[in-house]
Amino acid sequence: MYWSPATGAHFTRGVIRDKWASLGWEKAQIGYPITDEICGIKDGGCFQRFQFENGHIYWTLPTGAWKVQGEIFKAYAAADWEKGKYGYPVGDEYRNGNAWEQKFTGGVIRLDDPAPPTAGCDRLNNPRSCAEAVEWAKARVGQVDRGQYYRKCDNIVARAYGFTASGSYTAVSHWKSIPAQYKNPGNRDVPVGALAFFNSSSAGHVMISIGDGKFVSNDIDGPGKLSITTIADIENRWGQQYFGWAQPWFQINH
Repeated sequence: MYWSPATGAHFTRGVIRDKWASLGWEKAQIGYPITDEICGIKDGGCFQRFQFENGHIYWTLPTGAWKVQGEIFKAYAAADWEKGKYGYPVGDEYRNGNAWEQKFTGGVIRLDDPAPPTAGCDRLNNPRSCAEAVEWAKARVGQVDRGQYYRKCDNIVARAYGFTASGSYTAVSHWKSIPAQYKNPGNRDVPVGALAFFNSSSAGHVMISIGDGKFVSNDIDGPGKLSITTIADIENRWGQQYFGWAQPWFQINH
């Protein structure tokens, strides 16, 4: 049984519970359960709804338990869920080029990325443009590489813009070194390609905006893993204080 002030108390059990556990329990993108397990649907299946991202976990004996969320869930719902042409999921969503895909018993749902608007983001003579940096980051979502990504947030955003290093020791020192005209303290309306900075008792954190309030960040869903997250997620899960956003200014280039 799990409880939170926002969701109330709900039980989760069996294979659906195991799947939720594999995603990180309540720290996962989908958050806490908001219903109990619901069974008796097509072919003896069960599902459970979760707090964020339209998160659902579906289970049947032949297919196992899999998460459906976000825009893919919207497309799945529009096709009448498990009763429609897609049937049940047979895997989680995954990145395929410039799209997210998820396989179902009746086919594949594919959502191509829209071209990201980068108005408000300035290239500042970096090797890559804002749009190119965003594509670099999005193409690596889901990758796990402790050597390349673990505790290397400032290096990751520098690499997105085509550098081998940022020229700063930490995200906090990076923020402090950026000229005032390129910083927007406290502003949460972050342009695509801009960098969001956080303060902590140690090195702080930085991540790149990919639009619609979402960012690519390392370590939030596991050491050395690149994931999509939000400002609120960093604040709530890591307890970090949001500094604001800045243009992609790097000490190494100045």
